[in-house]
Amino acid sequence: MIERSNFSKDKSIDLDQPESIIDWFWVFWGCVIGIVIIGAFTFITSTKYNPDVVKAVPMLIGGLAFAVTGMILGHYSPGHTVKEAAVAGLVIPIIGFVLSGMGYGPTFIAELGIFEKIGVALAGMLICQLGGWVGEELEGYDHPTKWLQWHWIIVAVVIGFMLNSFVIFFVGLISLTPVPVFMALSVFAAGIVAGYKSPGHTEKECSIAGALTILLDYLFITFALGIEAKDFGIESGTMAFILLVALAVAGGLGLLGGWIGERMQIQEKEEEKELNN
Repeated sequence: MIERSNFSKDKSIDLDQPESIIDWFWVFWGCVIGIVIIGAFTFITSTKYNPDVVKAVPMLIGGLAFAVTGMILGHYSPGHTVKEAAVAGLVIPIIGFVLSGMGYGPTFIAELGIFEKIGVALAGMLICQLGGWVGEELEGYDHPTKWLQWHWIIVAVVIGFMLNSFVIFFVGLISLTPVPVFMALSVFAAGIVAGYKSPGHTEKECSIAGALTILLDYLFITFALGIEAKDFGIESGTMAFILLVALAVAGGLGLLGGWIGERMQIQEKEEEKELNN
């Protein structure tokens, strides 16, 4: 277990305290964790999907691995560590470029041009920073808002899209079970996580996040992978109807998942009260 200092019992106390100095301890461990996770995921997906033919999939999984790294760093570190996650996200690609240039790792990384490498490094920094922010939010930090808790919409979308991508593309179960099943389960699971971890009621936020997750899936499949409805003989009007139905179903599943997560949270609090009495 990585230890730096005694963690606060309520992380929101630490998050309310501004921090301007980078904690290089967490940058170091973020780099170590990131190199292992990102390196493994990128290598496995690059061997499963030929980067010369389908470069989008290894890049997607590698990018999501940056988010996972940031989430681990943000969730388990005390106080604000979003900037530490960003620094780690910038350093990790540089280390990866050096290692791939020495013959370690996928060849397509070593073959990237200078501007492509700069783009990868900047993307790694931003995605890892986003992951760090999501990790901190999962500690249950409260942001009182009047209408929508937009931050929990983002958290649920990130979790749902990650689950979709990892299961379908990384694990490779796409050929065994229909893709919609995994999409539905990921939206439902993301709703449970967000509802359980968030303070207050966030069912409607989980519902919106469910629809947005499916929309992201559709955009990635259509524009990044170049797979269109006409490739399967589906007309554009029919595809639009299918997409609308999918968005509605995803919204309902996200709502249900959020409601279950809220019930789990309430039950846990009631059990804690009984133990304390």
